[in-house]
Amino acid sequence: MDDGQGGLLHRLYRTKLTLLAVILTVAGLALLVLAQVDGIKQIELLPLKDLGGALVSAGVIAIALDYMEGRDSEARTRSQLRSVIEEMAPVIRASVLDGFSATAEDFERIASVDKTMQVAEKALAVGLKQPELARAVVQNLRRQVDRSAVTSSDTRVSITLTPWADGPATGPHAMFVADFVWEHHLATLPRMERFYCVSDRSRYRDATADPTSPVVWFFPTTKDISAGSPDAFELVRYAINGVPQDIGAERDASGQCHTVTLDQQQEATARGYHVAYHYRVLIPQHGHALSFSLTKPSNSLSITFTHHQCNINSVSAHEFFTSAHPPRVYTSPVGAVVPTITVGCDDWVLPGSGVTFTWTLNREIAVL
Repeated sequence: MDDGQGGLLHRLYRTKLTLLAVILTVAGLALLVLAQVDGIKQIELLPLKDLGGALVSAGVIAIALDYMEGRDSEARTRSQLRSVIEEMAPVIRASVLDGFSATAEDFERIASVDKTMQVAEKALAVGLKQPELARAVVQNLRRQVDRSAVTSSDTRVSITLTPWADGPATGPHAMFVADFVWEHHLATLPRMERFYCVSDRSRYRDATADPTSPVVWFFPTTKDISAGSPDAFELVRYAINGVPQDIGAERDASGQCHTVTLDQQQEATARGYHVAYHYRVLIPQHGHALSFSLTKPSNSLSITFTHHQCNINSVSAHEFFTSAHPPRVYTSPVGAVVPTITVGCDDWVLPGSGVTFTWTLNREIAVL
């Protein structure tokens, strides 16, 4: 109750009490006057004088008590309220702190998404002591997660590098073929997914903004191969729970797009929908690097890189993971029959995380 309404009710109560006291006093005075009338004064059975005096006394006493009580009641009420607050302060404090550590379901019941994000931003600002940085971190994280309507788990990526048989073995146009095989479980099944390979920067930016694209590959056009060539990029296979899906392809001089419309009749297992796809790209040998990143959050990630007959002297992995725990990196011993590098993390890995593999060629070492 606000102060205005409380004051009005208090004044109404005082008015009623004063009116009652006045009525009692006037009634008492009237009886005292009536008791002095000769005809009525002789009637001994009507103690009008005593009754009138009693009513006058009651009215005067009521007014006096109300005056004295009014002076102390506000102070007494404030003192009682202060005592209650001091006694309940630890309980209130604990309840507030428990509220901040509530589950996501509890937050969803009591606050909107925007409000909970504001709470997260303020809490992070306390820890970082930089409100602007906290705001940027929360907004960037929300933008990444909102773009990725689907989350994945147990993501396994296998990358195999081999020489391109249809091109020169050495020189500026020598290529490697990189075969990517992805396997992961999706909590929900998207309606479609698109795989892009483009050579135009503006088209590349548009493709990376497409929420249906798990893969966007940039391929600089050469005099012999364009980004729209099947040699530059090919989506070999896409399957849900082991069932192959139809793949449609559109190609032009500056790029290509492979579209898969997913079968919504597939049934999810306890781990979700198992999705696997295999695509193949050309990598310039003289580029000495292969880099890729996630487009959706993944709970657990493992990336394995190997090469066969590529005349590679050594390979290094440069991981850039956004996760609560650092990734683990395993490199096979020098001289292994199948050189392998594995990068993994058993925690949530956020979009934008990935790995860059760099290499040196034996012919380059020989020149040195």
